[in-house]
Amino acid sequence: MTQIPKLQPPQGARFTVIFTAKVIAYDEEYEKSVERLQAELKKIDGFVTINSVCSDDNLEIAVSYWKDLESIKQWGQNEVHREVMKNYRKWYSDFHLEICEIVSS
Repeated sequence: MTQIPKLQPPQGARFTVIFTAKVIAYDEEYEKSVERLQAELKKIDGFVTINSVCSDDNLEIAVSYWKDLESIKQWGQNEVHREVMKNYRKWYSDFHLEICEIVSS
């Protein structure tokens, strides 16, 4: 399994969204969707950054950092994000999402 370096929360981040998924396969549509999502994320004022890794056994972990819960809700309602989510079952056999408050680091 790939070693994941310790990630420090960026300045101003108060919340994280942790997305874990078991990857079936990535395709060209997936790659284009990632580009679209990254462009949409940058439009949300409360979004700070995102880090992601995929292990040798196809476990993907993405940790995004946010200034506030309202921005996370805005992302959840984003039209492009919701459209891409319809294809998750093509790329992932299972996935899970956690929203966490950063209390200490």
